[in-house]
Amino acid sequence: MTRSHSLYSAMAFLFALLLVGPSVASAQQGTPAPSTEGVTTETLLQQTLPPDELPPGETFIGFFHVNSDAGYQEDITGEEAVGPALVYMLDGTLAVQSEAPLRITREGSVEEVPANTEAKVTVGEWVFFHRGAHRLARVEGTEPAEYLVGLIIPPGPPPPPREGIHSLPVGFIGVDETSQLPAGGRTVTIEQIKAAPNGQFSIGPGPSIVGVRTGSVDLTPSGRMTYTKGLGENVTPGPNMARPDTIAATPGAGTSLSGSDAAVLGAGTTATGINSGDRDALVWVMTISGAGPEGATPVA
Repeated sequence: MTRSHSLYSAMAFLFALLLVGPSVASAQQGTPAPSTEGVTTETLLQQTLPPDELPPGETFIGFFHVNSDAGYQEDITGEEAVGPALVYMLDGTLAVQSEAPLRITREGSVEEVPANTEAKVTVGEWVFFHRGAHRLARVEGTEPAEYLVGLIIPPGPPPPPREGIHSLPVGFIGVDETSQLPAGGRTVTIEQIKAAPNGQFSIGPGPSIVGVRTGSVDLTPSGRMTYTKGLGENVTPGPNMARPDTIAATPGAGTSLSGSDAAVLGAGTTATGINSGDRDALVWVMTISGAGPEGATPVA
């Protein structure tokens, strides 16, 4: 009986290993813990604006991804230039000119362009346009241009569409958030985050606009966050550029965003992002912050 019992126990043990073994192996070889490996964060532009560069009264922030056809020309009057504009070139070349001096940043150095003088800005470079100054822009060559645009503007209706330009709003930071920033100047920062699968990154504190260009991301906010699905295609914005399809996220819970989705972090909110897909993710982040009661001279 002892030998039979021992044999039975051994067989039972082996049978249990057959059942449990693969599960244990799978658990040990499961999805690895999120890591910052394979994640790069690049500051595309950063500009500090003194108070007199900002529109008077309430303001909100617009962040746009723009594609312009070859040969497209833009003529914005001083009355239409109701706020400062920052343009970062992703592809192509723009010829730009303004009745106020331009500030172009190339490879970390700043070039001051005199008023009413044409200059060119191309991939990896960015230009700062002053509020209230008549400005011109033209797509150079036979290829289209692609760029990111950050605006600080007063509340109002959306601008009319212009032929030859395809502008998709990444997102907007409303007056309810900008009003919580201290009085004074503003610093605008646009970052580009590239994350490998399972890569983890941090954003904030807000107010920030987060646009997922490619891939899939789970974003977990510490506080207020809203999100929208799609970069505005087939969506008609309402007053003050508010989108009717905005959804409130739950603080502390993950929100799944994929290519062309966007989120807005409230003032003081931070967020943890994880690439939840099986390919690299590309994320754009625009953040606005206070720059003190007097602000500072615009810098790169």
